[in-house]
Amino acid sequence: MGWGDCWDAVMNLEQQAADAQIAEIALAISILSLLISGASFGWNVFKEVGLRVRIAIDFYVGILVGGLANADERWVVIRCVNKGPGKVRVNNLNVKFRKLAGGGRSETGYAITMFERSVSSQLPVTLDVGEVANYFVPFTEECFLKLDVTDFSVSDTFGRSHKVSRRELDRARKEYVEAFLTRGPIIASSTRGAN
Repeated sequence: MGWGDCWDAVMNLEQQAADAQIAEIALAISILSLLISGASFGWNVFKEVGLRVRIAIDFYVGILVGGLANADERWVVIRCVNKGPGKVRVNNLNVKFRKLAGGGRSETGYAITMFERSVSSQLPVTLDVGEVANYFVPFTEECFLKLDVTDFSVSDTFGRSHKVSRRELDRARKEYVEAFLTRGPIIASSTRGAN
């Protein structure tokens, strides 16, 4: 073995060390990019699920108290509370109902014109965290509860629907049936998940 062979062996070892160093750098870059993309994915999931603005809705039939001339009247009360984490704009009150004559086909209507503007919050309204918007619909024989209401929801800034619980909707519908429909045929309220 001569000096030339030794020189080739040294160069070969240096080349192997350089190749190993490049492979380690490539592996480190790949691991770093994997961590960054994982963090980005985690943030996007958290932002969509954890940071989504939530609106809590109370929905019931009640009486307004406090100096009103017609204090004994009953109202359908829709109370929207911004649960955070940021501001939200309430755009619409939506009523989804099943056509009574048409069978199972559902339609959606907007309750914008139904509520009493003199005592209700305005629509659209921007709510900070913890702020409340109240809407009052006169509880009469002609109110929207005469329809076969399947859903009642509030639309927010991003077009998301925040639904009233089925229990609250059925309770208000039952009060309507007891107050106005006990004289004639009773229209059964729909049940979720029947199909």
